Amino acid sequence: MENYIKVFFETLTELYPTVDFYACDVVNEAWLEDGKPRQPGEQGSGGSAKSAWVQVFGDNSFIEPAFTYARKYAPEGCKLYYNDYNEYMDGKMNAIIDMAKDFKEKGIIDGIGMQGHLSDNNNIEEYVAALKEYSSLVKEVHITELDVKCTCLNKNQEYYQAVFYKKFFAALIQAKKEGANLTAVTF
Repeated sequence: MENYIKVFFETLTELYPTVDFYACDVVNEAWLEDGKPRQPGEQGSGGSAKSAWVQVFGDNSFIEPAFTYARKYAPEGCKLYYNDYNEYMDGKMNAIIDMAKDFKEKGIIDGIGMQGHLSDNNNIEEYVAALKEYSSLVKEVHITELDVKCTCLNKNQEYYQAVFYKKFFAALIQAKKEGANLTAVTF
């Protein structure tokens, strides 16, 4: 793992010497919705609920060394992130919060990426509450992979999708005014 992370950062900085790598997702999607680690195994063999790192380590204890090595080899100033989907759901959110608290004390995490795979019937307040909770733990929060699926089955799908986006961004702006440290939204 250490060699992989070291070579990853060396290769990036050698290939792109003028790029300012301001952030990096160190670990992505390690927790299941119930807050448990993925099952051991390769992702291609039986779905996405499996992890080769869990197969090696037996649980999610691989996450801490991944962040420790990333902190050691990342370019100076590069912020280190944990990224996940459905991270506003209680089980997964609690696991991420516990992990982030521990890693913050150790100085190895800077941010959390909240994947925004949403639909127009998602509870915006629930999502924003998770954003605020994460903001209280880490320096920055990014919304990554934002997309909104429309669940309505009529010709006005784009309208309802636009209405959701408008409400969603109004809630994000309000959360930012209230102190949430949301620093990026990526579609």
